[in-house]
Order: sequence, then structure tokens, then C-alpha cells
Amino acid sequence: MADPAPPLDQSLGFLLNQVAMLWRRETEKRLAELDLVPRELGILVTLAHEDSLTQRELGARLNLDRTSAVHLLNRLEAAERIVRRDDPADGRVYRLSITPAGRRAMQKAHAAAEAVTDGRGQEARTPADRQRLVELLRRLLRADG
Repeated sequence: MADPAPPLDQSLGFLLNQVAMLWRRETEKRLAELDLVPRELGILVTLAHEDSLTQRELGARLNLDRTSAVHLLNRLEAAERIVRRDDPADGRVYRLSITPAGRRAMQKAHAAAEAVTDGRGQEARTPADRQRLVELLRRLLRADG
């Protein structure tokens, strides 16, 4: 008989999935109060750092399929949090920019998301622990693609 699988609390994949589910559920609840979802926050943060991306460039950075990106961008544009402008070099392409209202929403939403992160096990985590975890997660993401 083969050895049983290790306990779930020893499985990196299981633990990552559980943490992600808890974080997402709590974050979605807080962001809903600001009429945002986590992927919209990701769009706003990305545009705050890289203005005037095309929809395709944004989708590639955030791993968004075209249909999802269009839906999210339509919501953000309707709320006047982003603007789409024609690309002067190619009229078939839109350039995206965050608006002042988008920046304000991003700042509030980012604070809400960070409060969720900081609220989970804060007493057992030092700033160095947090930085180490962030670096390990970045490595996992880089290894994927």
C-alpha cells in the first residue's frame, strides 16, 4: 500500500489556495462597499503606475482575457475611474488612463485590501516576514511564466 499523502496543513498548494480564498472573500466584501472588485483594483493600480497602456497590454500584465477585460473596463469607465482614448498612431487601439476619481477610489480600495492582509495574523508576522513572503510569492509567479 502506498504511503498516504501528507496532511493538508503541510501542502503548499492547499495552504496557498486556502489563504487566497479567505483573502479574496474578505477583500471582495470590503471592496464591494466601494463599488469595486479585486480585478478592478488591479487595473487601477496598474494604470496608476503605467499610464496610457493599451487594452491588450493591460490584459497581458494582469492575465485578463479580452472578454473579462472589456467588462471590467466598461464598469470602470462608466464610474469615471478610467478613460479610453484613441491611440494617435492606430485608430483601432484604445489607450487607457486612470482619472482623478479613479486614483481616489484606488487609494481607498488599496487601504481596504491592505487592512484585510494586515488583519490576518498580524501579531505573528514581522515586516521582515511579510517581505520574505512577498518575495517567495513573486518567485512562484515568475516560475509560472
